[in-house]
Amino acid sequence: MSNLAKIFFCSLLIVFSTIFASEISCNFISYAKAGFKEKHREP
Repeated sequence: MSNLAKIFFCSLLIVFSTIFASEISCNFISYAKAGFKEKHREP
């Protein structure tokens, strides 16, 4: 039972970290695009 719990916890952790990382990278990409547009908008 302890092994099963460990596997479940590890998979849950992997899923959460993947979601968290994708969320951060999406935010970072959108911020980078906005900053890029702002930089290129200036003369």
